[in-house]
Amino acid sequence: MNKKSIKYFVEKEKKKIGVEAIKKINVLVEDYVEKIVKKACRNADFAGRKILKEEDIK
Repeated sequence: MNKKSIKYFVEKEKKKIGVEAIKKINVLVEDYVEKIVKKACRNADFAGRKILKEEDIK
């Protein structure tokens, strides 16, 4: 997620955000995406596919 997107969501709540907070949000988002991708890869493996499909992401 880029800095502009994060600022947009924060400004919708009528607040401002610091640089360190943006960095922390990016770390959390990366961790979340990593977990989702690992689980989706496992689901694709069970289905015998090498390509991730939408149904693999749950």
